[in-house]
Amino acid sequence: NGDNSTCLDECGVPNGDNSSCSGCMDSDAANFDTEAIIDDGSCYYCDFEVCLSFGDEGELLYSSDINIGGFQFNFADGCITSLSAGDAVPAGWTVSTGAGVVLGFDFAGTVIPAGAGQLLNGVTCSESQLSGFTFSDADASQLSTGFASSCNGIVDCAGTCNGDAMVDDCGVCN
Repeated sequence: NGDNSTCLDECGVPNGDNSSCSGCMDSDAANFDTEAIIDDGSCYYCDFEVCLSFGDEGELLYSSDINIGGFQFNFADGCITSLSAGDAVPAGWTVSTGAGVVLGFDFAGTVIPAGAGQLLNGVTCSESQLSGFTFSDADASQLSTGFASSCNGIVDCAGTCNGDAMVDDCGVCN
């Protein structure tokens, strides 16, 4: 009869595409999804208190188990042109740019809650164009900050995750 409403995907959704139950299933990953039943390969790993990554449309994303009281970092010319606060930044926060620096804080002391989300929009930089990260908690103690990686292992001298290249006696990576 042409009725496909009884065709359920693995998530139990009629005519679904499995996206509603897909996610990172590695409990060691920074973005572990407790509700995922299909691993979609999106896992990323981070050994920092504030993990950064880029979204698909100019977002700078964050993940942290600690409330963020403020942040500052440098950017290369031209990679931030129309910056705005992301969804995770509470109302009342000041986010500004000038002379190659981004600064975000709240005069009233409101924090970005621990969790994950969009920190900023309008960031078209690469990792190498951002530097000098200073993120702090509510008490102004500095938090370690860096970019998340899709590698859950050791990166060799050639930049390969779990690779076996080593620097030889002559200082050459092979």
